[in-house]
Amino acid sequence: MPQCWLLFVLIYTHRMMLIFVSRFRPVRSFNGLLSFCLSLICGLSSAATNAAESSQNPIRVCLDSQNYPPYFFGADLGREDLAGKGMMLDLIRMSADYAQQPVKFTRKPWRRCLADIKSGHADASAPLMWSKARELWAVFPKNDRNEVVPESALWSVQYRVFVRSDSELRWDGHRFSGIRYGVGAPLGHVSHKKLKAMGVLPASTFNVVEGITMVSRGFLDGFVNESLSGQVLMNQLDVNETVSFLETPFIMSELYLIFSKKYQAENPSAVEKVYQAIAVHGEPWKAELVKRYVPEEARL
Repeated sequence: MPQCWLLFVLIYTHRMMLIFVSRFRPVRSFNGLLSFCLSLICGLSSAATNAAESSQNPIRVCLDSQNYPPYFFGADLGREDLAGKGMMLDLIRMSADYAQQPVKFTRKPWRRCLADIKSGHADASAPLMWSKARELWAVFPKNDRNEVVPESALWSVQYRVFVRSDSELRWDGHRFSGIRYGVGAPLGHVSHKKLKAMGVLPASTFNVVEGITMVSRGFLDGFVNESLSGQVLMNQLDVNETVSFLETPFIMSELYLIFSKKYQAENPSAVEKVYQAIAVHGEPWKAELVKRYVPEEARL
């Protein structure tokens, strides 16, 4: 791209010189030369601005390849009309569009997305909960006091324990009781790490669809998942009669769009504009997206 810009400057300068030579006369030497220089400077400045805008690289956003309805859908869901769509994906796109930043989405296993953020091969990813450890390699929205800004979060969520309706599993906010087969969660999620520390994970790992299905068949005591997503899946899997969730939330948190340290260092203004768009317009946008993607019977 720098070579193309240099070639453009040379061509533009040559053209302006021809115009000047053909029109310039000694009798108007000073005024003519001054006018020519001003025209050339203004023209090059405008051209540089246009070239910079046209060559703006898109924000490379990496999302989990697994389906996580209604936040984002994949082709393996069997719904071509929903592939590449979803509430969170749309909210990121709307925020980037408002900030006049092009965006490109890729889908990879969740751990690959996080690795790409750390290495700078991806510019952004979502959704992530804030933690002090993640601040070492990820950029979260911050205010002047270096505090995380929840108003710039993509979503405020509750993670619930989904169980079979006749399950004896209980969660009091601190510990489980009535465990036979274990309590699962998506690999790489904060809930999975918390369950591992508690020693209640099952022998196998499951994605969201598999986890809810295993619970409905009685092969898993519980599965921790974001509330809205879990209820949408219950509708899609037609297990509303056999699956419910425990009243006490397992985790309550905000989910953020995070940027890589590398992207933030090179594009601080773009990062700020996207976070500002979410903070200012996020709530009405989210209300619109819930109506678009979530069946009324699945809304909390």
